[in-house]
Amino acid sequence: MAFVVPAELGHAPYAAPLIDYLASHFSVVQIIAIRDKLFPDLSEDCWLLYADGFGGATEELTFSVLGKFAPSPHPPDHGDPVPLSEWRAWNRRLRPFLLSGNARSLYRKALSHSGTTRLGMIASVGIGYVTGANEFFSSAAFGSGAVAYSGRVSPSDGPNKPHAAPAPPDRGVDRSVAPAR
Repeated sequence: MAFVVPAELGHAPYAAPLIDYLASHFSVVQIIAIRDKLFPDLSEDCWLLYADGFGGATEELTFSVLGKFAPSPHPPDHGDPVPLSEWRAWNRRLRPFLLSGNARSLYRKALSHSGTTRLGMIASVGIGYVTGANEFFSSAAFGSGAVAYSGRVSPSDGPNKPHAAPAPPDRGVDRSVAPAR
């Protein structure tokens, strides 16, 4: 069986039970990450999920990374084996496996270093929000060279030299939830 799935399969909490289920019911589970957009007109990145051998089980996933999608009657015959134990050690996330093994090893060393502090230990970290008004929220809407600074968009004439900027035009922002300028 094969499905087009959101790329969030690589990190979303809902993905973990799905991957666990597939690994316990199929002898082959392959996830194909595609770097270029599969559907260019959608804002969603997509991956492919392939499972075969219903009634079996596996202790590893195959994780393949493709630059671009090309139709094929079979899934890619290359990919990195990801033992389920390793996937679980990465908090049941696949995104780290987009990195090389050396990069993951370096990351683990940095995490275990006594001088390392996770951002979540000193600040509240959240996923933010999703908007369909990307034109409004992107710096491109305010012209070239715009940077975010202190909750405002300001032109910058170089690193560490932000300046006050006129407020962007009102584009129907609900001021009851947005701070006044």
